[in-house]
Amino acid sequence: MNSLHESNLPDDYLNVVRSGVLDLHTGVRLSEYNWMTLQEIAGFQWPYQLSDRFVPFANSAGGHYLGWWKSADSSSYECVILAYRDSEAEVFAPDFSGFLYRIMLWECFNNWFAFQDDGSVEMVEAILLRNLDLLKPFLRVEWEATLSAIIARKPFPGKGQTNLNRKEERILVASEFGSGYINSYIDHHNPQLPVAPPVYLGTTTDDSGALVPVLEREDEVVRELLNSIDLVCIAARKLIVLEPADTHEQISNKIFDWMQTYRDSKPTDSAANQFVFTFGDLWGESFRAGLDWHWAWIAVGKCERYGIISPSRNCAVLPRDCLWGLLKNGHFGTRMRTIYSAAKLGQCINDPPYCYAISGLLPGESPAT
Repeated sequence: MNSLHESNLPDDYLNVVRSGVLDLHTGVRLSEYNWMTLQEIAGFQWPYQLSDRFVPFANSAGGHYLGWWKSADSSSYECVILAYRDSEAEVFAPDFSGFLYRIMLWECFNNWFAFQDDGSVEMVEAILLRNLDLLKPFLRVEWEATLSAIIARKPFPGKGQTNLNRKEERILVASEFGSGYINSYIDHHNPQLPVAPPVYLGTTTDDSGALVPVLEREDEVVRELLNSIDLVCIAARKLIVLEPADTHEQISNKIFDWMQTYRDSKPTDSAANQFVFTFGDLWGESFRAGLDWHWAWIAVGKCERYGIISPSRNCAVLPRDCLWGLLKNGHFGTRMRTIYSAAKLGQCINDPPYCYAISGLLPGESPAT
């Protein structure tokens, strides 16, 4: 491979290659796919007439490829796709780092190791743990914690020794990358899951003081995700010790203490952002469960987030944004406690972008635009 072509490959991929983790003999072992060398990538010729926007990095004996999908002008890589030999290509992950997380989830529910060698539980677990150990430097901390907890599970009964089922994999992918990475296809094949139209809840005031609409959306992927929030919180539960009887206040205090210690280490914004989703969902779930609220995909003006909504739909809280506020300011925990205390009394504090008081429509009114 010439240096110019290699320099055009994504940095997150090249960093892994240069570490030796993808070595064909001593590196990460996938059950269905084989890593391609840089020379093989440089000389690749797609056999199935897929667009030249595709650049592979792994292939299977069955003729399928994993690789990047380039932008229309070839100036950047838009995502990682799984290209099947019939020219259909499934959107797999936003980038190579995200691919490493998803392929490890994939191996936990769809691996072929159990049909190779002795096929024992011990053998499969040893391979998965070794892969995780090799990839750990390139995975976010919460991804590593999630994978570690899944591998430690007792395998489901039956041939295959899988630690994860397909529905759980979809939920974890959707929670991390969004529902656009579930059943989304490139090359005009588009059998996406149906998306229900959003429900208009009313208006609120955003952090600029503008009056904006509030909408709630729910589709099959969102329902699966939000009905299995405990699975999404698995990494957070591994990082802090929770008791079954812990109240929301006790869970909040444990999260605040953990985040204080982490904040004192002065993490970069990119590193700190790794924990916002992890602990935001845990905090939001304990908030929701204590007050009988519900999770939803919420749009406040142009801002779209997973959040929780009160039974009367007059209040919406965005837990991940709250955790980001906590991470940036240790005193923000007081505001989070105030938001919860008001909610317990049936009240709502308009504190954008963390909590929104929603005013409903009068009969015959139209949604704000």
